[in-house]
Amino acid sequence: MAAISAGFGFGGLEIVVNFVLQFMLQLREGTDIWRVWTTIPIPLYMKFRLFNITNPEEFAEGAKAKLVEMGPYVYQEDPEKVNITINLEEDWINYTQPRTYYFRPEMSNGLESDEVTFINIIFLAVASLSHEFTDDDFMLGMLDGMLTDKGEKLYRTATVRELLFDGVSIKTYIDLFTSDAIKAAAEAANQTLDIPENIADGKFALLKGKNGTGDGYFVVRSGRNGNHEIGKILTWNDKSTLSYWRGTPEDGCNQINGTDSTIFPPFMTKETKVEAFSSQICRSLTFEFDKESEAERISTYRFHVSPTTFMSPNSYPPNWCFCPKVKNETNSCIREGVLDIRACFGGAPMIASLPHFLGAEDWIPNAVEGLSPDPEKHKMIIDFHPRSGSPIKAYARVQFSIELIPYPAMASFESAQRALIPLAWVEEDATLDDMNLMMLRLLDNFVYGFQFAKFALIGLGVALVVLGLVIAVTGKKSSSAKVKSVPEEKVFPAFE
Repeated sequence: MAAISAGFGFGGLEIVVNFVLQFMLQLREGTDIWRVWTTIPIPLYMKFRLFNITNPEEFAEGAKAKLVEMGPYVYQEDPEKVNITINLEEDWINYTQPRTYYFRPEMSNGLESDEVTFINIIFLAVASLSHEFTDDDFMLGMLDGMLTDKGEKLYRTATVRELLFDGVSIKTYIDLFTSDAIKAAAEAANQTLDIPENIADGKFALLKGKNGTGDGYFVVRSGRNGNHEIGKILTWNDKSTLSYWRGTPEDGCNQINGTDSTIFPPFMTKETKVEAFSSQICRSLTFEFDKESEAERISTYRFHVSPTTFMSPNSYPPNWCFCPKVKNETNSCIREGVLDIRACFGGAPMIASLPHFLGAEDWIPNAVEGLSPDPEKHKMIIDFHPRSGSPIKAYARVQFSIELIPYPAMASFESAQRALIPLAWVEEDATLDDMNLMMLRLLDNFVYGFQFAKFALIGLGVALVVLGLVIAVTGKKSSSAKVKSVPEEKVFPAFE
């Protein structure tokens, strides 16, 4: 018994449990893990917090933007993997995953009809792209005049629903860029003007065209040839690498690493690097161990997004290839705590960071008023059940800002102070459902219970062995002891 207990206690049980998990966690059609992966039964919520500019006129004249955070505006997500194809021989699965958003007013702090004043994204995008097309101050000034004559300013006001999904009108810009004068100017500069398909109807929204649609076409591993590859992305939109960033795929920035964040490999350790691809910012993210934690009465490993994610190349040289491909250098690559993602947004000077510029160099949040970075509220974290790789709780948080640059040739911008103006920050949170939480607790209780029971079993086994030895030794001594002789006459006295 002691030998059996020791065998299971010191590695044997671990091997058995891990072997079973290795099989159970493969993506096989008809299994529990397959159903969870394809339909995602847990409630997912997307929470939007918008930054309202309360001094728009003063801001347009060069004052700091005074910001008030609005929200959260909470939407429940309903993702489901569809158009699934399985290739067992080559070990890949392809699919798309449409997401539908439903507004949850009872969970929100505000209504979709609330009005918000924000920096004029399209105006800044036009200004930035125009400087890429030409250095002619006269042309730039004329462009600015044409837009301001149509009522365009550095700021816009719209409802929450319009800004997020339905779209604000940008017909002025569409008319301008399809005009004969602009076409002729573009031809003279040997440039082509292609209006992005998602704004060709004259409307712009942060999630325009994203409600009820997917974020790409994925091909991933099933994990049959090794759990470390489960969910690993092979291609996204038929490409094995990206083209948004500088350098070659070997440089790292254009690599598609990790999973789509709906599944992760099991058997995590504190040295594990967890990777996930984010189509929102067109790059892969690395998560590192932060600390041991607890979520939903389950012991977890808390991982947070790697501090190198938003470091400048000065602090982390491998990030050099995340510098934007721009003709006119804007020094947007050497700032700590932010990532220039204009390549991901059709050239618009969009900046990604942690909310409230958490971790950014001081001048960035100080260039506006109303921000309060807080690690507890603004870090990007995932609490993992390390043995199964299941995320118990996850908080994916990212902020989107617009870079405001003073352009002397454009009157609308000449008084502006250079700043990164926050537009919104988004939090996607999820908690594992009760059924799967119960299964993980049972697994942990079984393993941990055995860790305690093994010592009792070993102790009992040792006690039985010792007792057996004592009995054996005692019995041997008894059988080999000499018997005292009794005189014959004393034995049968009656026959004398």
